[in-house]
Amino acid sequence: MTLSHSIAKTISWLTEPTPSISDPLERTRIRWIAILLLVSGCLLGIATIVQIVIEGAPPSETVLSRLASLAMVLILFLLLRIAHLSITVLLFIAIALQITHACFFAVDKLSALYFTGLVVPFVCVYYSMRVALVLSVLTIIGMIALGALLLPDRIDKVLTQPVVFTLLNTAALLVTFFEYRRQIGVRQAALITSEMQMRTLKEQVEQQARMLDAMLNATPDLVLVIDREQRVLRVNPAMLRALNCRAEEIIGKTWEEGDLSGTLWQHNQIGYLTRVFSNGEILSYEALGVSTPAGERDYEVILTPLREGEAINAVMMNARDITERKKAESALRQSEERYRIITELMSDYAFAIKVREDGSMEREWLTEHSFLRQTGFTPEEIDQGVPYNLYHPDDVALVERDLKAVLAGETITNDYRIVTKGGEQRWLRIFRRPMFDSVNQRVTHYYGVAQDITMQKLAEAQRLRMAIERERLSVINRFVDAFSHFFRNQLASIESSRYLLEKAYQMGNLTNVQRRLDVIRECVISMRDQLDNLRVVASLSMATPTPCAVDQPIQSILREFAPLAEDKSVTLVTHLDDHLPNVWATPDDLRLALRHLIANAVHYTDAGGEVTVKARLDERMVYIEVRDTGIGIPTELLGSIFEMFYKADPAMNVSQGGVGLGLSIVRMVAETYGGQVMVESEPGKGSMFCLQLLAADFQP
Repeated sequence: MTLSHSIAKTISWLTEPTPSISDPLERTRIRWIAILLLVSGCLLGIATIVQIVIEGAPPSETVLSRLASLAMVLILFLLLRIAHLSITVLLFIAIALQITHACFFAVDKLSALYFTGLVVPFVCVYYSMRVALVLSVLTIIGMIALGALLLPDRIDKVLTQPVVFTLLNTAALLVTFFEYRRQIGVRQAALITSEMQMRTLKEQVEQQARMLDAMLNATPDLVLVIDREQRVLRVNPAMLRALNCRAEEIIGKTWEEGDLSGTLWQHNQIGYLTRVFSNGEILSYEALGVSTPAGERDYEVILTPLREGEAINAVMMNARDITERKKAESALRQSEERYRIITELMSDYAFAIKVREDGSMEREWLTEHSFLRQTGFTPEEIDQGVPYNLYHPDDVALVERDLKAVLAGETITNDYRIVTKGGEQRWLRIFRRPMFDSVNQRVTHYYGVAQDITMQKLAEAQRLRMAIERERLSVINRFVDAFSHFFRNQLASIESSRYLLEKAYQMGNLTNVQRRLDVIRECVISMRDQLDNLRVVASLSMATPTPCAVDQPIQSILREFAPLAEDKSVTLVTHLDDHLPNVWATPDDLRLALRHLIANAVHYTDAGGEVTVKARLDERMVYIEVRDTGIGIPTELLGSIFEMFYKADPAMNVSQGGVGLGLSIVRMVAETYGGQVMVESEPGKGSMFCLQLLAADFQP
């Protein structure tokens, strides 16, 4: 213990008021009076000792006066220590002591007035500043009166020394008084603000407490707060109903004291609570088969530590009834088990896939035996990365696309080829259905069923082959019928013309001979054209496109049909854009397609009609339009006119058409070289055929 600490402890012991005084302000005032008395006594004692040493024996009147004053100070101090002492008694004794000193011992009678002035600070320690100021004014008046009556010869010194001294004390008291009032005002304002803040904080705390109580009372969850001794600190009504007791029966008690063995409170918690209190971790577990007034229930329990700073003083138990969920899970497991058994007995297989948050997938279950029968693979081989090896290489991209669609929430059914472990190729129809989590906005699972459709696919392939063969035979039959009819008609015309030519020659009728020769020539040309059509149909798949001019073949074909148009009084009109680019085709194929379009327009336009041919460039395509004002085509026939061997009028004669390949060839030429052909028609008003071909400036 240091010297300063010892001195401070001694002063505290000397100035501490008696325990009977409980008022803090009163104790503070007495403590300050005691300190002033101690200081005064010490100074007076030191001055007395110094005076004795200087004067020696016998003691003088001054020494005796100081000893008497020291005795009175000591008496006052002792009285102050043992009981409450009125400052009035202190003031009376001090004044009496000073008067005695002034009358009998004092050399300088002005010292009594000085002493009287010093009494005022003692008064302000105990009484208020107002009392001290009044006393100070009375002291000044008293000094002047005593000086005038008792010391008339020294009145000037009284006015210039003790009175001035007391005035200075009074000024100091005034300054102290106003500063004291200012501090009181500041403290009162701070106290009012603090009280308002405290009141607001109290209201907020009370409101939060009411809200917490309302939440605890309203929540269907069971809530219990337990301290380190496993005593209940708080409980909500739902927990009380589950425990079948009242709050006063368990608050402050353990489960043993509350006789609640086997309830949710006691149910398998010892180890969990120890972990929470020791590690501060949040634990959750399931309490199954808990005894309640409603029978055995299942709960999901969460234990949360409640901290005050770093210390864990309590644990909150939050329990949620999951009985119905457990029943549903049990029923689901039983249903899945029944489903597995049923699917195991089937030749097909089923599966369930779990989708993680990162998009990766994990197999939850698979009907192993039926899957093994279908593929030859075991689930372990599937887990090692077989799935994509299971599918045919040409179907892997389709599988990946369908899986992305399933993860996006779509239900997908598709057919895939698989390669079994033994190398056999089989067909499976797989149905996938996703399970979408609306809370997390993602697919969490998807379920699938696979059906072996190998035999069905083989049957479909067989039916397709048979259908193709039937269609091929049908085309051949139509071809044979069309061409046999065509050539029969042509040969019949040639034979009749030959016979008539022979008769006319014998008769010398040269005009008739020339007419019959023209008929034979037209029949030969028509047969040649049909052979050209057959050549085009056979060679289109092997054609190599080259840049071909458009305007030249159009002009050439129009010149070819000009005589026929003139005979029918049909006007031929052309509108070709300047600098028309070449198109991708072959010259023969392009000319043949254009010839069929223009020939049809001329043939089916009546006298006085008009055939217009336009050609223009629009972006990367060249549009060739052939428009006529002929008989038109019924709407219901527009979808059939491009079929091979189709004739809108089966009874039309040779001069009006051939075997029905013309428009079919136009469509085949257009599609072969990356274009298309379109038609617009209205019966009685004419038709418009538009052949679109890719400009040669662009790659085909």
